[in-house]
Amino acid sequence: MVCDLCGKDTELFTTNVEGSVLNVCNPCSSYGKVIAKVQAPVKKAFQQEQPLAIPTLLPNLNQKIRKAREARNLTQKELAAQLQEKESLLQKVENGFEPSIALATKLEKALHITLIDEGTTEEYQQKPTSNQGALTIGDLIKTKKNSQRV
Repeated sequence: MVCDLCGKDTELFTTNVEGSVLNVCNPCSSYGKVIAKVQAPVKKAFQQEQPLAIPTLLPNLNQKIRKAREARNLTQKELAAQLQEKESLLQKVENGFEPSIALATKLEKALHITLIDEGTTEEYQQKPTSNQGALTIGDLIKTKKNSQRV
């Protein structure tokens, strides 16, 4: 676990520092009043990370939308009103503009067609924010002090 002030990876203490409750290391706990020792989270041995399912739009969905709309004898204006969307947006989608997942979901329900592929999965990997690790309050204080010197 990482100290909120200095970024040191060590045992932490929940501490009230000038009205803010922070998880800080032993040396940094001298800046406030220690409330309690932070318990390390217990990891379950059988817990396995699941890949995220990323919904993706199927190809040629503009043609599918137009055919389904015409099969139901709906004009673009009527379908747009039913979806509570602008007619111009529906025109753009039928001309090749890629709709949002939310709009594609509305179109699927209204026209009883499939536009979204739910089966795509990708491994999620969090990219580190910096070479040193997570940004701490101490980093911000150092940055502010450095910018005032200039």
